Amino acid sequence: MEKQEGGIILFKTSLFLFCVILTSIFFCLPAYCFEGALLPPVQEELTSYNDEILQFTLRHPPSWKPVSQDHQNRHFLVFFSPIEGNDDHLQDNLSCSVENLDQPVTNDAYLKKSLDAFQNQITQLTIGNTFEVSIANQKALSVPFTGIYQNNQLAWVLTVLIKENQAYSFLLTSEPQKIENYWNQVSQMISSIRFQEKTSIPIFLAPSTPPEQPKKSLQIPTFSELQEKLSIPKTSVTPPKGKIVFASEKRGGDFAICVMNPDGNDIAPLTGNHHTLAWQPSWSPDGNKIVFTSFIDFHFEIFLMNADGSGEIMITGDTEEKSYPSWSPDGTRIIFSSKPGVSSSSSFDLFGSTHDPQDSEIYIINADGSNRINISNDSSNDVEPSWSPDGTKIAFSSNRDGNYEIYLMNADGTDPVRLTENFTDDHRPMWSPDGTKIAFSSNRDRNYEIYLMNADGAQVVNLTKNGFTDSEPSWSPDGNYILFVSNRDRNDEIYRMKADGTEVVRLTKNPKDDWNPCWQPKGN
Repeated sequence: MEKQEGGIILFKTSLFLFCVILTSIFFCLPAYCFEGALLPPVQEELTSYNDEILQFTLRHPPSWKPVSQDHQNRHFLVFFSPIEGNDDHLQDNLSCSVENLDQPVTNDAYLKKSLDAFQNQITQLTIGNTFEVSIANQKALSVPFTGIYQNNQLAWVLTVLIKENQAYSFLLTSEPQKIENYWNQVSQMISSIRFQEKTSIPIFLAPSTPPEQPKKSLQIPTFSELQEKLSIPKTSVTPPKGKIVFASEKRGGDFAICVMNPDGNDIAPLTGNHHTLAWQPSWSPDGNKIVFTSFIDFHFEIFLMNADGSGEIMITGDTEEKSYPSWSPDGTRIIFSSKPGVSSSSSFDLFGSTHDPQDSEIYIINADGSNRINISNDSSNDVEPSWSPDGTKIAFSSNRDGNYEIYLMNADGTDPVRLTENFTDDHRPMWSPDGTKIAFSSNRDRNYEIYLMNADGAQVVNLTKNGFTDSEPSWSPDGNYILFVSNRDRNDEIYRMKADGTEVVRLTKNPKDDWNPCWQPKGN
């Protein structure tokens, strides 16, 4: 769907030849099989909606807005998902419709007929595995598929149900990287359907004796067409800018520094095979260089390279264990934590630190590796430093009070102040671009989650709220998004969410692990 004038949100219901109706369900890219893999719906308060023409009632999240639409002599009920901000390329939706049948047909046959109708409208159509679902205690069939429509890569899940002499169709439509995030909500809607007792209510809104017309190929209305008919407000779209650098696991357990677009596409490695464990990358303020750590002779050293991976140099050179280097806001210095070297038998924890009791300190060096200064000078482990945007403060994690908490100190190491206080560990503080907030990871709710607090430690909020491990927060340059790492899909992957914790999008799909995301500064 091509963008309309004014940056219109793209809509794309794919109303296949015989109808599309009440949405669907599941997602996974077509390469995956859905059999026996349905996720449980999220428990939340739902709103009831009754459609007299479709003759069923369902319950939906209040944020999903129902719109009744007549198109090409057919009645459609469309539920629009919430608009997801300035980078929302289209308004994801669930469309519902029904077709009267002249003769009996099976779910399988009708599903195949519907998919055939898509062939004329969608290029590079890839169809996944069919799976069974239950609607009002009746067997229905669903299938995921992807393809390109009007130069846009989209994903759908189609569900069909033959009930008496009518065929119900439910279609969930979204972008591939987003569609799975709507599964819990849509599954609740599908499972809540209750059919009314009915006689014979016309489904098609055309005259009772319409003139004979030649069959037409499937026509999918654009969002702009629906805007005109339904008076839906227009919204401009401004996708996020800048590359995302991160550490990605290769075969054999090695990690390489990679970059990708903010949508998770175009992943490219920057470091070569001479690095067995390269991670913890950070952009320079101008976005032209990347600093990172790499494992050499059983300890980590700090390396510097250009944004394209060229010009690599090592700027430290001793036997100490270095971690989490990052730049000063003016780009002249690098801050990091370091501790005495450990043996090859030492293991690494979630945050890249060795399980070793020895003292870790926070240091500052010039960008060329010169003039190393210890600014923490404490007998505890002081790790994961983060420079405030104005360069005057440093947030860090320390166990100086018995467990890891978030602290704040001046850029010269003076006046350390404890910001968090609980009996579990708080890690990886990251400043918002405007300097008013700090995102961090904490296991205070029995598993690691991403939290947000004011720069003074007040108003702590849990952003992720799930039963999996979420860590490694990193801000977008405009402060509207937070990158993080989660194992909610059985291994560590990189996700993106709004700064309020909503609109979670999975960016990487790697059978191994991806860690340490960092967004390139604005304008690059």
